[in-house]
Amino acid sequence: MLVTLVVACVLVGLRFVYREVIYAGKPPGFVEDRSEWPRGLKELISDANLGDSDIDAIRVYRLYDRAWDAEYIWQFDAGPQVVKALVDGRGLTPVAVDGNVAQEFVDKLPTNWSIPDLSQGYEVYSTPGYKATYMEGELFAVILDKDEGRLLVWYTFIF
Repeated sequence: MLVTLVVACVLVGLRFVYREVIYAGKPPGFVEDRSEWPRGLKELISDANLGDSDIDAIRVYRLYDRAWDAEYIWQFDAGPQVVKALVDGRGLTPVAVDGNVAQEFVDKLPTNWSIPDLSQGYEVYSTPGYKATYMEGELFAVILDKDEGRLLVWYTFIF
């Protein structure tokens, strides 16, 4: 009886830890602290050799960040070296501006960000197969405003 009670208490405790600590994760919102920026963004900064002024202009929004998966959106002005590092360096492929990936991406943007009219000079790229099938790892969708040089990145990490 005592063993059963101890096991039951341990299981209830583990469920609480999972639900309240691990699964809940960090809340949605803007991320000012660079140490909390997602790994995909930190690697892009390194790969594209961005300077301090470029890094200062990056705006990061966390949709969620839990123990095993995370989703962020970031935006900044991007020169050709950044686009190359992101699109070519991560093997992204063009997708339709009127497709599901592009529309879902636009729907996730924070309401106080400028919402792009994708019919007006934008290019959209994504990890091949993104949103068409279940995938794990680092996944990217990118909206590039060719005229303004503004880059929006939807980053998902699924363990």
